[in-house]
Amino acid sequence: MLHNKRVLLLLLCICIAGFTNPTDAGCHPAVVHGDILDVHPQAGKVRVLTGHGMLILELDAGCRIMRGLQEISCTALRPVYPGWYQDGLFMLNSEGRVVEILANYSIREQAGFLVSYDIFGEIKMMEPLP
Repeated sequence: MLHNKRVLLLLLCICIAGFTNPTDAGCHPAVVHGDILDVHPQAGKVRVLTGHGMLILELDAGCRIMRGLQEISCTALRPVYPGWYQDGLFMLNSEGRVVEILANYSIREQAGFLVSYDIFGEIKMMEPLP
């Protein structure tokens, strides 16, 4: 429940940021949403597939990574299974580095299917159960 409130607050912040100076609104200059395809913890980079194509994002040294209410490591962002990726919201600072990640991996059994949901609660993938 608290995670959903945080996502709603973030979306409100994004809307406000579009109309004001990001530093005045207390928001990050840019937010990116996408599936995390690859993680390079030693290099401090993640490869993300967004609705606009592939990006390689560089993590700021103090980047905070959260899944729900739990802080996690960069390594925990790796794909769960081939073709089954976590998605996330990536908050970028004015230099274009990621300062915070809200990661998501939500999967449920539903009506004979294994269903994966994105961070916004929309269905990403469905696979029939054996």
